Amino acid sequence: MLLTNDQFLLYLKKLFESNQKTGSVFVTLKRTNGQPPHKTNSNKKKKQATNYSCLCRATDGKKKISTYIEHRNIVRFQIQYNTLLQTNLKLVKKIVKKKKSKKSKFPRKSNIQKK
Repeated sequence: MLLTNDQFLLYLKKLFESNQKTGSVFVTLKRTNGQPPHKTNSNKKKKQATNYSCLCRATDGKKKISTYIEHRNIVRFQIQYNTLLQTNLKLVKKIVKKKKSKKSKFPRKSNIQKK
């Protein structure tokens, strides 16, 4: 569902809280000019100065939310988004990986007789 920037951040916070112990949240950012994609011939169409906006999507596999961020609001949104990530990523436990011992390809022969 398409939300305003502030509503998106509130729903994103709720997604992080609901998936804190188990689950994942996927966030994607994409530059867009707000128009649907279409095929153009580079010879016929002149380049026009466009103000790009940003499409931000988030999902946990069940709920999908998205928002358009206009070019003049990007800095303010990034600051709020950054603080939201910092507070929620501190709660995530770091995964401790076990070290695997290297096994040799050829087994050692411990019962070698000396002559």
